[in-house]
Amino acid sequence: MWIYLLLYFSLAASALLARTKRAVTTSLWFWGTVLALFAGTRDAVGCDYIGYKLRFDNLYDHETWQSILTHAEPGFHALNFAVIQLGGSYHTLIFIVSVFYVFCLIQFSKIHDRPLDVVALMFPIMFVQLGMSGMRQAMAVGFLMLAMICFVRKRVIWTALWILCGSLFHASAIIFLPLAVLAKREFSMVRMIGALVVLGPISGYLLGDRLELYQARYIYQEFGENSSAGAWYRYAIAVIPFIAFEMRKQAIKHIYPQIFSLLRVFSLIAFTMPIAGLVSSVALHRLGFYVLPVSILALVSVGRVGFTDSSATASRHLAFFAYGIYLFVWFSYSRHAAVGYIPYRTWLF
Repeated sequence: MWIYLLLYFSLAASALLARTKRAVTTSLWFWGTVLALFAGTRDAVGCDYIGYKLRFDNLYDHETWQSILTHAEPGFHALNFAVIQLGGSYHTLIFIVSVFYVFCLIQFSKIHDRPLDVVALMFPIMFVQLGMSGMRQAMAVGFLMLAMICFVRKRVIWTALWILCGSLFHASAIIFLPLAVLAKREFSMVRMIGALVVLGPISGYLLGDRLELYQARYIYQEFGENSSAGAWYRYAIAVIPFIAFEMRKQAIKHIYPQIFSLLRVFSLIAFTMPIAGLVSSVALHRLGFYVLPVSILALVSVGRVGFTDSSATASRHLAFFAYGIYLFVWFSYSRHAAVGYIPYRTWLF
């Protein structure tokens, strides 16, 4: 696990030491390259590595482009099929997904004035636990992060299009389609309810058969018991910054008016997530990956306004320390971490 901890704390140190715009830009390029190579060249690393490999090796022998596009979540099937048709390997697929995901993560971090803090805090959960394991949802989250960028830039059509693209890889992303309605408007509860009323049924319709599958899998557990032991711990990590955000939201709105509406929307989403958790811890686990990027934005923002100038640095250290402890505990006690991530292997050497 030490290579993961070394990377994380090196990222955190880089965030603390980069004090000029040029240093931040250079560091983002450097760490983007490092993270893309670290995840993209992994070999037999990641909890879902074998499952995706079996699908890649066996599912597409008799497929055509016409049949591929009839599958549920056709984006990921089309990506697999394209790699095979071009003579690529399973490692090629992993590399493409990793480069795309890291690119989205880096671009998303730039909507905050402390992008390196955002990237570093993404590492334990969003990069290791998602980016190096669940390729379908990683692609969906990547597209959702692009949608969030368009949301803060008030680009309604692009917000909707990126969410729809994400749903082609993991259908659950479609539940965020109401964000598009809110993109050009000042946040209000009335507008949020209106967006849900207008686009909520459309999102449910677009989910189609996948909604029935999710009900069977997560609610009725027709495919066997399905639970995520760490879902509630990750939920606590996600919701605490939003609690602090609600306490200091006026100060945050003054300093970060551009991202305030995004923080407000996802704060409300975070407070409703326990409803999903009571139905299924796996549903809570999946939903948490969509919410955590904005939770990290909230955490970095709260650190900026919630402390005096003399303790601002201490607040950053505390955030990095908390996520570092989470990463250390997860590697020390999680069977999934021990089986899926240790030792780290790469086909580079």
